[in-house]
Amino acid sequence: MAAESWLGLTMASRIWLNLIMLATAVGLAVFLYIKPSFQSQTTYPISSQSKKSIQLIQISSQHGIIELKQSSGDWFMTEPLQARVDKTKVERILNLLSASSEYRLPLENLSRYGLAAPVAQLQLDRELFSFGQMVPVSNHQYVMTQSGVFLISPYHAMLLTVAPTELIDRRLLAEAEVPQEFIFKTMHLKQAEKWSLLSGTNDIQPSQDEINQWVHSWQLAQASYITQGEYEVDDARETLTIVLQSGEPIDFLVMQREPELVLLRKGQFINYHFLGQSGNQLLSPYFMGWHEEKMVE
Repeated sequence: MAAESWLGLTMASRIWLNLIMLATAVGLAVFLYIKPSFQSQTTYPISSQSKKSIQLIQISSQHGIIELKQSSGDWFMTEPLQARVDKTKVERILNLLSASSEYRLPLENLSRYGLAAPVAQLQLDRELFSFGQMVPVSNHQYVMTQSGVFLISPYHAMLLTVAPTELIDRRLLAEAEVPQEFIFKTMHLKQAEKWSLLSGTNDIQPSQDEINQWVHSWQLAQASYITQGEYEVDDARETLTIVLQSGEPIDFLVMQREPELVLLRKGQFINYHFLGQSGNQLLSPYFMGWHEEKMVE
């Protein structure tokens, strides 16, 4: 009888255990089904503007006022320098318009958020964004608009406190600036149906492929870094003139050759710095290395 009683208790325990496990599984399924409704949170968009609609960007930081304007699909800096701006960096700045926040605070006690004296301000057309202090625990930053104070990623303010030269496109030529003629002190290269070296200091004539490679290197040339040039330029310096297919001439002054090549684009007063052999290769197709092989032959 004792064995039968023990067996009955064991079976009863297993039945209860199975019922508990079934109830747990059903409860978990119900929880997972209704969980999204419990976890749903309201997110607040920072702005209603579209990136494509923006024509004017103004940045105010410890570096002063930086003004960027869009023209024919490109962005140009008009203050404090006049130069073409890196499109990818403009895109990063405009990504703020698609940001959202889980928190929207009233426009009160601004000094508490570091917004009484913002570290940076960004104006996109007529909409102003002010950036305050960081929240280390959550790695967020306070930003203020007309509709309130929000907490967003500090990523959006990273390019607002850099020097103006950090926003400038490091390429010597824009995509639309296609060379048709190179007039240098040591050579004259022009394209009609094909490229022709009209004059040069070397008796060895480069092939079309070699010239094409050199011209292509100018179209892709990107400086290692950029600095602001002097406003008083000595015109006695060596000049590199590139005539575009549009007929527009672009003049670069050779400000320095060693230990790095420094070219100043006239009219913009921007110094482009090239390290190592990349600079020498721009000065002449004879620096591309092909002529050394031919001389060996």
